[in-house]
Amino acid sequence: MHLSYDIEVIQGSTLLLNINLKDTNDNYIDLNGYSVRGYVRSNYSSSGILLNLQPQVHPSFISGLITLSGSQDDTATMPCGTWVYDIECSGSDNYVFKPLRGYFLVEPESTR
Repeated sequence: MHLSYDIEVIQGSTLLLNINLKDTNDNYIDLNGYSVRGYVRSNYSSSGILLNLQPQVHPSFISGLITLSGSQDDTATMPCGTWVYDIECSGSDNYVFKPLRGYFLVEPESTR
């Protein structure tokens, strides 16, 4: 199961987004022992990465808490447009799931 969630960012702004993952029974997913990765690309088949979302699992919480981030320098160099992203979680038992994906909208900045 995966959810779709669109992210909007203005060029040159800091991205910091916390996500709590729950299962189909509305229980938080224990991500202890999982690694997470996520990238923004121009389309799903593109090999180039526009932004590494640097997802981090917070194992001290049994709340499925993941933080996505991007620095102001990273977002400043992104081209304006609508791109795609997804988040992938993988455990030590080789279990992989992609709980979140969506569009990543980059809007131009007017304050430089």
